Amino acid sequence: MKIQLINSPPLVPQKGGGISSIYPPLGLLYLASYVRQHYPDIEWKISDGVLNGYKKTVEEFNQFKPDIVGISFTTPFATGAYKFIDLIKEYNPEVLVVCGGVHASAIPNEILKRSKADIVVVGEGEKSFLDIVSRYAKGKISEDIGKIIYSPQIENIDTIPFPARDLIYIKQYSGYHLREKSPETDIISSRGCPYNCHYCSNPVWRVEKPSSKYPWCRLRSPQNYVDEIQFLYEKYGIREFFDECDEFNVNLNWSIQVCKEIISRNIDIKWKVQLRVGHVSEELVKLMAKSGCWLVFLGIESGNSETLKGINKKISIEQIQQTCELFKKYGIKIFGLLMTFNVWEMEDKLCYEGVNESLNTLRFAKSLMNNNLLDYLSCTITTPFPASSLWDTCMKYHLIPEENYGKWELWDTNWNLIMKLPNISEKDWIDIRYKGIKLQASAGLRNPGQLNFRTAKLFMERCLKALEFRRRYRAKK
Repeated sequence: MKIQLINSPPLVPQKGGGISSIYPPLGLLYLASYVRQHYPDIEWKISDGVLNGYKKTVEEFNQFKPDIVGISFTTPFATGAYKFIDLIKEYNPEVLVVCGGVHASAIPNEILKRSKADIVVVGEGEKSFLDIVSRYAKGKISEDIGKIIYSPQIENIDTIPFPARDLIYIKQYSGYHLREKSPETDIISSRGCPYNCHYCSNPVWRVEKPSSKYPWCRLRSPQNYVDEIQFLYEKYGIREFFDECDEFNVNLNWSIQVCKEIISRNIDIKWKVQLRVGHVSEELVKLMAKSGCWLVFLGIESGNSETLKGINKKISIEQIQQTCELFKKYGIKIFGLLMTFNVWEMEDKLCYEGVNESLNTLRFAKSLMNNNLLDYLSCTITTPFPASSLWDTCMKYHLIPEENYGKWELWDTNWNLIMKLPNISEKDWIDIRYKGIKLQASAGLRNPGQLNFRTAKLFMERCLKALEFRRRYRAKK
């Protein structure tokens, strides 16, 4: 049996877009490692279409001639994925196409309606994909064609083998544009998130409904997690990693034990991770610095207290400042994640940030920078992703224009305002976005020392896109 797992390519190459191509597609590598422990004789091919582009990915499919194709894609790549699926079905109508990933889990029926995909897997795919492979091997797969399969979660994620990185060339991935050591890669310490921020599509993974299944976040044991860090250090020479978990500090005792485990093994490695504001202790921050953490990503989101309450962030302006002060005390740099034009609902009333509130978020970020409490930042446009509470709000108040719905290539948090908000003109949001770009650039120029020059091409594309946006801004003034 031959199986090809594909990170679906966009039809049009990204220009100044996301960072999807800088790290390996760990979700696909986990699928391969999980299945091959049961079927060791399967021949595998991993195709990263986001990294290699549409043409090369099609060529790899034609050369490999797989029996089964597993395709994963996010919302911005969905339109291209549908066309890609139909194309490979034209080349080989007999190939079994299985779709998964966040967009497939959010809107599974659309996948079957808009493409020639055979099966859609909702949720974490390991168990269901193994079952599909097993049924295919036994000649029983015809019963599943055209179906949506809901995949159960794996409660003990220590039982999942490390991602099958031997199926890729790890050094082709440049890593994040900020780093202290090289080479670097990504890793995941947990699955899920217990929080329910209004804008987040994390609930898409909550396939099982019984309340007994909460909290949804499952943590790897500190020993298992650091085993993988040590494996990457020794096998691939990795000297820095980015933990792509949703929140590293969900459980403070666990986080502390992870840091102690890295320290006890004397692993000389640098790392970065995302944390939740407020839920930190001095002991944790001190140990993070000692174990090699040099950069943290904090979901600040807004400089407005009313917004933070409305979007269910459950943090305060004071907590943001206190958290930043604590990390800076131990020399850890801070990357602030900010959003403009946040939207929520309060007492059956539509609420949203206008121009003044969005400007206040930028002013708040600038004040943090001036007080040496913020080193880097991103300032994106609030975007309603399927499966989020924000998406439900948009559906209720008809905030997404009909001409935009389903054109998933527009779902770019950097360059488009998908929602049509009352009294917010195109000029308004372009003005705010342009000022956010300038503030982000200013932060980067203040701290140029950690730039990863392997991402120079992406950086230049972003600069060109910013200049293009500047022309658009001036035309609207």
